Amino acid sequence: MQKSVTETFKDYLSVSDLAGASIDLKSRAIKYFIGVVGDIDVANIKFCHAEDYKCWLPKGRSKASANIYLRNIKPFFKWLFNRRYIEQNPFLDLKFYKVGDVYREIYTPDEIERMMLCSSEYWQAIITLGLLSLRRSEILNLTIEDIYFDRNYILIREKKDTATTWSWQIKNHNQAIVPLPPKLELKSYSLDVHGLIWQLIEKVRGLQPYVFVKPKHYKNMLKMREAGKLTYVYKNLPYNNFSRDFRAIQRRAQVPVKRFHDLRATFATKMAEHGMSLIETQKLMRHSDPKTTAKYYIRLNQQKLIEKTVKYSSKFFKIA
Repeated sequence: MQKSVTETFKDYLSVSDLAGASIDLKSRAIKYFIGVVGDIDVANIKFCHAEDYKCWLPKGRSKASANIYLRNIKPFFKWLFNRRYIEQNPFLDLKFYKVGDVYREIYTPDEIERMMLCSSEYWQAIITLGLLSLRRSEILNLTIEDIYFDRNYILIREKKDTATTWSWQIKNHNQAIVPLPPKLELKSYSLDVHGLIWQLIEKVRGLQPYVFVKPKHYKNMLKMREAGKLTYVYKNLPYNNFSRDFRAIQRRAQVPVKRFHDLRATFATKMAEHGMSLIETQKLMRHSDPKTTAKYYIRLNQQKLIEKTVKYSSKFFKIA
């Protein structure tokens, strides 16, 4: 019996326990694959089709991004082989692109302070939570009930579809708590973290459960859900111009362009610098593997490394 890529992919999703982020990525990977080879019978897919797909992926995107789609499509074809839909796995021997490590900077204390001074209270709170390890999707899906001021933490938990909330899944499915200190000491002043977030809560209390979703976006989200148009992408990031607005803050603060996600890396690096172990930092970062924490989030301060090397290199060849 012939079965197309689309049909079998639906079967695959129906028996898989995947988070929303994984479903979104895998769905895009399949969409691109179909765009390259067509929605053909999976039994007819050969190694040459997988190779054509791999060659197409870097057109308009980096090789690192191409590898992300390859990683997300491979499990589907492994599943097809295990279920005997196909006699051979066309992706089994397909190699990933070789990609070198990309150095990404963390935020310096000066940059953080300048961004805070150039931000509204709303964005000051968002940047602060980023510096405390929260992902932007976690921040935007926080409700009033998730914030425990008396215990100094935030509870990251999944949301269900209700009259006032939309369904949202946590990355890696793991419910977790993250620190919420009363104050954040910046270079030249102290930021009242609890007071800042409390003010934002008071503005939305009785109107909506979400603390960081702007009221206009909240209303649009409910309308989209009623019309059946509320996709994973919107639920995960209910703020269309988040990156644009964050870059605008960086421009005003004269801070080199860095990702919002690099605030998480800044948090992990600072934890490591102040004696937090790798395993402890992994738990705080909510990573499933400590290798991820070590590779991407505990970043050396390059300037300090250079200064240290300059200091000691002059003595390398000194004759005692």
